[in-house]
Amino acid sequence: MFNNSHLQGYHRMVEASPLKSYGKPARKSYVDILDFLAALISISCLATSIVIVNPALPYAASLGTDQQIIALGFLLGIMNQCLQRIFPYLFILVEARYGSSSLQNYDGLLRWSPFASRLGIVWRVTLVILLITPLVLSVSYKQFIGGFSYTDVGVSNRFYAPTGPPGLQINIGRNTIMSNATSTFMSATTDDVDFPVDISSNSKVYGFNLILLSNTSAVAVDAPVPRRVAELQQHLSDGSSNYLSADIRGTVAQYNFVTGDEQYWNQTFDISKVDTLSLFDGFFFAVLQEGVATSDDPKFWNGSWTLVGTMSSGYVVDNSTQRGLNFLTTAMRFDVMRHACNATWKITRSSIELIAGNCDPEPLPPEYQYYDNCQLSLVDNLGRGLADNLGAFATNRNQSHWRVPTHAAIIASAYQSIVAAGQGYVPVQEDGPIWEYWNVTNSYNETYISQEHLQLETPTLRALGGLYFVLALQPVLTIVAFCGVIRLFHSPIARTFGLVSVMAGIERESLKLLLGAGFSGELKQSVGLEIKVSPKSPEAEDGGRVGKVKYRIGKSGMKGKVRHRRVYE
Repeated sequence: MFNNSHLQGYHRMVEASPLKSYGKPARKSYVDILDFLAALISISCLATSIVIVNPALPYAASLGTDQQIIALGFLLGIMNQCLQRIFPYLFILVEARYGSSSLQNYDGLLRWSPFASRLGIVWRVTLVILLITPLVLSVSYKQFIGGFSYTDVGVSNRFYAPTGPPGLQINIGRNTIMSNATSTFMSATTDDVDFPVDISSNSKVYGFNLILLSNTSAVAVDAPVPRRVAELQQHLSDGSSNYLSADIRGTVAQYNFVTGDEQYWNQTFDISKVDTLSLFDGFFFAVLQEGVATSDDPKFWNGSWTLVGTMSSGYVVDNSTQRGLNFLTTAMRFDVMRHACNATWKITRSSIELIAGNCDPEPLPPEYQYYDNCQLSLVDNLGRGLADNLGAFATNRNQSHWRVPTHAAIIASAYQSIVAAGQGYVPVQEDGPIWEYWNVTNSYNETYISQEHLQLETPTLRALGGLYFVLALQPVLTIVAFCGVIRLFHSPIARTFGLVSVMAGIERESLKLLLGAGFSGELKQSVGLEIKVSPKSPEAEDGGRVGKVKYRIGKSGMKGKVRHRRVYE
């Protein structure tokens, strides 16, 4: 049989031991140091989050959207912890001072559970809102993606030239370069959309290097050399872009309203012949430009003009024939000059796009006008491309308001593309005017250094008022709770209020109301808890007065107030 005599002796020994109090009286301070730190940390997190998302500061651009989301998620988590530090205590103080002082309300608030038994409806709703708030905030701030921040990278001197986009400048035909440069313009205007009404004050850009300056002129601007573009693209992350601005030069084609008297046409036909290309619809596209130079006379080297038109017959002898007269009635003259321009490109990892630009109205000095003294045959180099782009104006688009501007854009691009295909080299006249200016031999290279300004665009969160509200909500609530705790200082509830507090100060007789709930912890109805401060107590160890806080179950409300610097038990 089991012998428990040793246990009986143990019980007798414990029962014989004198009772010892483990309670620790304390003073109530106006400001709890941990509450103060929680409020301070919450405000610091708010300040940090504002720095992270503010596009006027460099940190947003350096972090980018992904890193911003990670950082803000971490900071919102800290803010929530700071909020959870202060709010439960504030609610207990509010319940004691203004609420029903229900035992179940205190229990639910201490456990921070909206599902606590017989918790008041107001507290239940409040706890649910506060519990889902961090979840809502963690989703809400991610809805502000799609913003951008900008960082000035700086100013540097780089090479510019008549060129094509990366991959289209070496071993690629002139037609391909021109097609790439003009495709955006042609797509935008083929349907004869309305002409831009603000073109005189706001030039219109297309594609890589084409700018419509007016309804009679267009320019194909020089661009950064391909290796520079490739270098910038290599350092870009997904979604980021570079904005590159520079003062450069450009090839301007200007419509010349020539009257064309007989002397003019005789002199023009004396320089070269009209070249024609069939449009395969009964019409021919015709070009009259300086041809292969037959002498050292500068007029035979002047490629800065061209006459283009469409006819119903394809061979022109001179201006006295019927076919020559046909060309005269349809031909348009365009003068091609080099101008000083400015341009801005947007460069991504896979593209470069001209987004703004303009040119000076006056051409550059004569030493830059290499078209005045070079051999560039449009028909030999780009005849079919010119016919394909401009042939429609002979038939179905012959009344289009885009007729002249389209001719200007295509001709400017054609001249520029020929030079670009030669990597900037132009076959100028030896011992001619350009040769004398630059002391070159046979070929003039239009590659030069220009100062450029580079700005980095990085995808970030949109710094809108809604985002700042999401970030500020928890810190603001934390500060309000912190101030509320100070305001309710005189409530006889310590920062460490809990089960031990109630058990230490409870009136034993009132505990009978709780019989039967020792295991379940639940009561059949809401039960009040009265909190009372005793005004008279014995002396404390340091000579001060010791107050006593008592609790009584079955009643509700609060009687008395705690005082600063007084010790309570």
